[in-house]
Amino acid sequence: TIVVAPPPSATFAAEHAVLIGNVALYGATAGKAFFRGLAAERFAVRNSGAAAVVEGIGDHGCEYMTGGVVVVLGPTGRNFAAGMSGGVAFVFDPLLEFPGKCNLELVDLYPIEDEEDEDLLHSLIAEHGERTGSTVAKALLQDWFTTKKQFVKVFPRDYKRVLESQKTASANEIEEEVLGETDAFEKLKAISSLATPVTPANNASPKNVTKDLPLKKVRPTRSAAPTKLKGFVAYERETLGYR
Repeated sequence: TIVVAPPPSATFAAEHAVLIGNVALYGATAGKAFFRGLAAERFAVRNSGAAAVVEGIGDHGCEYMTGGVVVVLGPTGRNFAAGMSGGVAFVFDPLLEFPGKCNLELVDLYPIEDEEDEDLLHSLIAEHGERTGSTVAKALLQDWFTTKKQFVKVFPRDYKRVLESQKTASANEIEEEVLGETDAFEKLKAISSLATPVTPANNASPKNVTKDLPLKKVRPTRSAAPTKLKGFVAYERETLGYR
């Protein structure tokens, strides 16, 4: 975990000061980073697994990002998410300016509606506040109901499609396991045991279905007085339905 913050004796507002330079977290693969202040250009370029919180960035943020999570608690520069094919970013956008600064070629923008997204975002902001003493994080968490509506989720389309297909495949595997553990024959017996026999009206005795069926004529295999026609024995013709 990396934590960068001004010293306690600093008199300037950290959220308005550039704290780290260009290409911070370039190619990061894991871990967490918390920056109390602004980052310069190309923040988290080619990030593939790190989770980071920063209070503002310059141009080309999250460029070619393939994984991880980035939370921006302040302004962004232009061309955000250019070439971003994976991971997710959350950007605080109370003035609704971010869509005009985001490169929408590969990503879509969503409100924070999913419970998992909300929990992830809240936990990262809370940890940022604890580790850096950020007044920005503290202010955002004080009115979380309003704050979460002002965040935008940046989600690559292909990445979203892959995650959804993985969830579907996982759900299918679970269903197959459950069905595999169920004895189909026992299930059919249980269903049949629930069937209630039909009670005849007026307490009439049950109808003998077998007795009332018409008797099927059985063709004889031998005849006491056969009628012979040119060497063949004549039998009664059996009527069959059309096939």
